[in-house]
Amino acid sequence: MCGIYGAARFGSAPLQDRHLLERIGARLRHRGPDGLGVLESERCVLGAHRLRVRDVRSAGDQPFTDPDGRLWLACNGEIYNAADLRKQYRDYPYRSRSDVEPIVPLIVHRGPQAISDIDGMFALAIWDTCTQRLILARDRAGEKPLFYARVRDELWFASEIGALLAHPGISRSLDRKAVDDLFTLGYVLEPRTLFATIRKVPAGSVVTISARGEDVARYWEPARVGHTSLSDDEAIDQLNTLLERAVSKQLVADVPVGVFASGGVDSSLLAVLAMQALGQRR
Repeated sequence: MCGIYGAARFGSAPLQDRHLLERIGARLRHRGPDGLGVLESERCVLGAHRLRVRDVRSAGDQPFTDPDGRLWLACNGEIYNAADLRKQYRDYPYRSRSDVEPIVPLIVHRGPQAISDIDGMFALAIWDTCTQRLILARDRAGEKPLFYARVRDELWFASEIGALLAHPGISRSLDRKAVDDLFTLGYVLEPRTLFATIRKVPAGSVVTISARGEDVARYWEPARVGHTSLSDDEAIDQLNTLLERAVSKQLVADVPVGVFASGGVDSSLLAVLAMQALGQRR
């Protein structure tokens, strides 16, 4: 995992309290001890602590920018269709072999709506220097976390709530509805968190923040997935194919990979499928 964080200002004055970003970033170092990158302007600061898994060179450290410096990107996660995106934009001047960098030409050419074409587990932040827009997004299932809070004309975000709480302007007051959800359901419904002023980017959604305000657009939800009628044998074959494919695409790495096993049937099955997939690649 990695840790991303930053802030953007949408008022007339430059971004304030820049020293707080170092404190926020320090609270995320455990998520990405291998590399740190920061991009700064008067309106935005974007930082990323990186755990190097794909392309372990410093060239793969984030944030990434396009050649013109218009688009800034920081991403925590793993992009499974990175190879396909690279082929789609083969003329782009990539600086690394990172699975995250292909997101840059994708967004440059097609805009934030293309986030729905990303296959992976991710939480990302994009700053458009031309339109002065901050874009926050998460994967379909919400595997990777991303939280944000407003402080006057500024929007602060981070991979963990604890990092945001390093900002003295972000209240620790509890959200009563969220507390009720926790005791009733055992978890807090998105976009709420236990803190009244901190929100979570909803799974499968893109949050766009600009001087005009905030817009939340959901690009995927389970109800939209179509249903097909299959026999028992066909369903078993399809499930087996999907599981093999899901496990295989998560084994691409430039470092050793492993499986966290709980001892149940499901984790044992994943371990077997992983061994089979790795055996085929040797």
